[in-house]
Amino acid sequence: MCIFVGVRLTNTCCSVMQMLQKNYALTILLWIVILGNAYSQVEIRGLNYNPRLVEQPLPARASTVAATKYCVLPFLEDFSDIERSYPSVERWSDAMVFINNHYPMSPPSLGVATFDGLDRHGYIYPQASIYSFPADTLTSQYIRLDSAFLPTPVALSVADSVYLSFYYQPGGGFGESWQENKRGMAPKPGDMLILELCDSDLQDWNEVWRVDGQNLETFCPMCNSDTAEQEKTYFKQVLIPIVDTRYFRKQFQFRFRNLTSLDETWQSGGGQWHIDYIKLDYDRQWDDTYSYDLCFTEQPGSILKTFTAIPAKQVRKTDFKDSLQIRTKNMGFNGYVGAYLYEIFDGDNDIVYASTRTNANIYPFETHGYTVFTQPLVYNFPITPVKSQNYEIRHYLYPQTSMDIFPQNDAVIHRQDLTNYYAYDDGIPEAGFGLNFANGEFAYRFPLRVKDTLSAVEIYFNHTMADLSKAYVELMVWKALNDSTPMDTAVYISQQFKVTHNEQIGYQSFEINPPLVLDSGLFFIGLRQTSNQFLNIGFDQNNNAEKALYYYDKIVQRWINVFYYGALMMRPVFNAPTSTDIQSQISEKKQLTIYPNPVLDRLNIVTEGAQIGDKIEIFNMQGQCMDRQEVRIKGVETIDVSKLLTGTYILKLGDLSVKFVR
Repeated sequence: MCIFVGVRLTNTCCSVMQMLQKNYALTILLWIVILGNAYSQVEIRGLNYNPRLVEQPLPARASTVAATKYCVLPFLEDFSDIERSYPSVERWSDAMVFINNHYPMSPPSLGVATFDGLDRHGYIYPQASIYSFPADTLTSQYIRLDSAFLPTPVALSVADSVYLSFYYQPGGGFGESWQENKRGMAPKPGDMLILELCDSDLQDWNEVWRVDGQNLETFCPMCNSDTAEQEKTYFKQVLIPIVDTRYFRKQFQFRFRNLTSLDETWQSGGGQWHIDYIKLDYDRQWDDTYSYDLCFTEQPGSILKTFTAIPAKQVRKTDFKDSLQIRTKNMGFNGYVGAYLYEIFDGDNDIVYASTRTNANIYPFETHGYTVFTQPLVYNFPITPVKSQNYEIRHYLYPQTSMDIFPQNDAVIHRQDLTNYYAYDDGIPEAGFGLNFANGEFAYRFPLRVKDTLSAVEIYFNHTMADLSKAYVELMVWKALNDSTPMDTAVYISQQFKVTHNEQIGYQSFEINPPLVLDSGLFFIGLRQTSNQFLNIGFDQNNNAEKALYYYDKIVQRWINVFYYGALMMRPVFNAPTSTDIQSQISEKKQLTIYPNPVLDRLNIVTEGAQIGDKIEIFNMQGQCMDRQEVRIKGVETIDVSKLLTGTYILKLGDLSVKFVR
């Protein structure tokens, strides 16, 4: 990668290189200086908040006192329910860790519990420090360790060989810099992950295991090598015997907790630990490291080759992948037959396609690694430029054994949008992107297959602790040169505006006013900043669009690729109608146009042709009128929809109607 960048930069400095061609050492030195300058102008930083937890309501916790909430053996948890972001109420008495599949590297199964320095609401703990401080805990509900009930009731004692096992991994991905495969932050020496057991009668927590902070290279030296997958111990398993008689009670509990620390800039949420695959049961031994479980290990990605979303008007059949691939794992010591299929559901939750079942022998991961299922993507998605398409692709694994202990990790879902915007990202940031020099410009490339109207750009600004009251920016649009870099002159430059980081979570929509008509071909969206302050734009590290992202280097005076693995969270939104009723297609001269769609706060409605007394009405999908107001002007009407709940609505104006999503 560095050689590629060096060659490109060297070509821009031909006269300098010719003077130095007889001095190889000076040429190499110049390359190093230019490369260092390139990386010094672009910054990737960790997040000091968790957007998923900030925007989700905290679940009501189950009482640990009520006998009906007691857990019985076996106690099993694999954190595969990643949609709700919080640990299960049925098994856990607190909600301080983050359930996700975004930060861990190759977890045992889908989903982990992540420990860091952020509280249950997603913000840095009040006691946070650059020195180790107590942060998250994960505490079980009361567990009946006095008796077992399956297959028949029996009293338990030390003689019944009760073991608690789990997998763990230090966070941070690979590498110390963001130029490597870094994801999150690694726990530093002095940070710790601790396991404690509780004698509930005495309310004493007794430490039985701990591990000191370390990075993933130290934890697993083979993980960043070409060694066979089954030899890479991305997660390590721990087995703890329960050998003290005082724990064999009706109200047994265990908990994990971490000590973490922030970096000196407070630009992260602290060092992370990931926990997965917890089992507490009897009749186990010290070498009981296997499970009867066939499972998915990853979230399925986009069904598109390059993007995570494409406008319906721009999508082509060649944008779709030829086949779908997904990894599965056999956690046991014997091979089992398993079957895989996927189904596609449309926006009305009607099934439109079901693949045939593929049967395969799924061999143990420890000896054979992952089993990858591949199915052709043969469904012909309707390509209609005036109708939005929202799909769910549901993947199913059918273990041919009755002993599968975690059926919940045998199904995963991907939601696919073909509406009115382009996206390279999955909507969830793992880091922040920015430039650190005044008048800096960056540009993000997208293709336009047919002429269309750019109406807005959506940008995900992360929360920040810095004072950005003077951080003014200009929204810019460029057409592309033959070498796929931006032209020297932008085709659109907005008025300066101030970014607002902490007023909302999610994408902020910035209108292109007036909307910009673009011919087919490559185009770029981007920003120019007036100060050297870090803008902290969301950066998704589970998808990669590095070849589409550029910044303008003032020293070499040209556009340079940003070689950081990830996808900048900026999305161009187009003016094309997205999901429209038959009524809105009565005639070409009489149609209802709205933008942006999906919308955050303010919805623009083209009201040309509206009559005096016409009303704008918004209905939910149950037919209830949620808002009504008269048309005030003819042309473009802007209404505030920020009070509407997230969902799908129908907007009516006279005899025209159109669906939109908030």
